[in-house]
Amino acid sequence: MNRSGAPHTLVPGWSVLLGFAIGLSPYWTQPLVAQDLPTGATLQLREHAEELKARLRRAFDPAQPAGWRDGWSLAADAGSVLVPFLQEQLRLESKVRRRMLWIGALVLCAGTAQDDVQVALMAAGRRAEERVFCALAVALLGNRAGSGEVFARHLSDPDEEIVLVANALALARYPARASSPALTRLVASDDSLLAAPAVLALARDTVAWPAPAIERWFKERVDGGRADLVRRAVFLNDSLVAPEISAWATQILARSLAQDGTSALALAAALRVARHCDPKEVALPTDRAPGPGSLIALSSEPKWRRELLERGWLAPVPTLLAASEERRRLAVAYAASAGIERLRGDREIWQKDKDTASPIVATLALLLLQA
Repeated sequence: MNRSGAPHTLVPGWSVLLGFAIGLSPYWTQPLVAQDLPTGATLQLREHAEELKARLRRAFDPAQPAGWRDGWSLAADAGSVLVPFLQEQLRLESKVRRRMLWIGALVLCAGTAQDDVQVALMAAGRRAEERVFCALAVALLGNRAGSGEVFARHLSDPDEEIVLVANALALARYPARASSPALTRLVASDDSLLAAPAVLALARDTVAWPAPAIERWFKERVDGGRADLVRRAVFLNDSLVAPEISAWATQILARSLAQDGTSALALAAALRVARHCDPKEVALPTDRAPGPGSLIALSSEPKWRRELLERGWLAPVPTLLAASEERRRLAVAYAASAGIERLRGDREIWQKDKDTASPIVATLALLLLQA
């Protein structure tokens, strides 16, 4: 609902967002050890510019959603060479759905180094759907250069909750973002669907501790999925560095390990612990290993990979209870922490597991190149 209490209506243009999220999935940032994708790489295809433009026009047929993914993938691969063309198409296009398709392509080809001027051009859409789509497209990609001022500015004027949420999520992608009075007001909301994205976008040094607006979500009497949404936002915002947050995360992670440790809150807590806590100072249960998801989150930091290896929680053959993709990620974490000599010594063990041997070999090759 919006602030007046009226229900949101779903206009046809919103279907583009779902298509964008699905089509963009190969480009999402992957928090994996030794699997970082190169940034800023573009195909210099100026000599084929006209062919690229024709392919984009064909791909962005509003009546043929199956082609949208190809168009967005093409824009992401082509890079900044297509920016002037896409800006012109956006200026000339009048139909909302087609404009949103062009906006998605422009966000992708401009890349995460895109400056605020270009973002403002897209964010100042003719309709709320366009502005929200631009904000959510930015939020789906990695961290960006600039201050995100255009999104902070839009936090103050709209009356639709979805506009507030989208702009807060986009603003969270700017590590250099400035503080926003509008965010502070949203954080104080009793509606977790508004408070959570606002918490995620809070800038460093904008919260004075104790902070009742945040602490209330960690009270024992506050429970349920919506409270967990705010808690996850607190853990995932690395600009919030109060020791209280790490203490909450440690408690929640330890409690979750006594169960299955696979909830979204447990994974967010594991990421907070990995990034902000010394493994020697964290008391986690020793009678059982964390679940695969929590292990992957903890192993995202080198200091924790070493600790997990010492505890035997990272092994040459990851647990068979994990899904195939999780086992491969755990294999990479093991290889990155074990080092060349240990990998050679464990070779008879890990090379028998066909599912994880390949990522271990790839990581070993990378270690040898770096040696």
